[in-house]
Amino acid sequence: MNNTRLTFTESFKIIKQQFEGLVTGIDGEPYMPPGIPNFDDEKLGIGFFRGQFKDNRLDNLTIPRTYFGRSELNNISFKNTDLNESRMCWNDWAECDFSESSLKCCDLRNSIFKDCSFKNANLEDADLRHATFENCDFSGASMKGTKIKKASGILTRFSPKTIKTDKKQNLEIDWQKENGPEAPGG
Repeated sequence: MNNTRLTFTESFKIIKQQFEGLVTGIDGEPYMPPGIPNFDDEKLGIGFFRGQFKDNRLDNLTIPRTYFGRSELNNISFKNTDLNESRMCWNDWAECDFSESSLKCCDLRNSIFKDCSFKNANLEDADLRHATFENCDFSGASMKGTKIKKASGILTRFSPKTIKTDKKQNLEIDWQKENGPEAPGG
């Protein structure tokens, strides 16, 4: 696999080509918000909002601080893509591939992930509370500081469906006593 990522400007052009008229924030010049985007920001960068997105390859891109909200995303590959500080809440994700991607400091709350791969992904300091994971692969993923509610499954489960983590991941995870607030935009 090619580990070189495109620049943000090059990645913006790819998103614009594949999603013209379907994704917000791609009409003008490339814009990256100063922090994690929120649904009520005056100006958003790239945004996948209230749509159905299917069968796309978004590998090796640099698209941090992207907004994903109230959407269905099916069979989309984000292999080796930089999604750091993205808001990815209130979505249904099915058969998406985040292998070797960077999801550092991402907010994934209140989303459903089904048959998704997070193999060797960087999930450091991501928030996975209120999220559901069914048949997802987290093997080799870095989970240092990742927030997960302990009661949502004890040590080796994120939901009623078992998602196994290894001993190293169990020690890295920031196990929460409470689920905390739901994600904004609900």
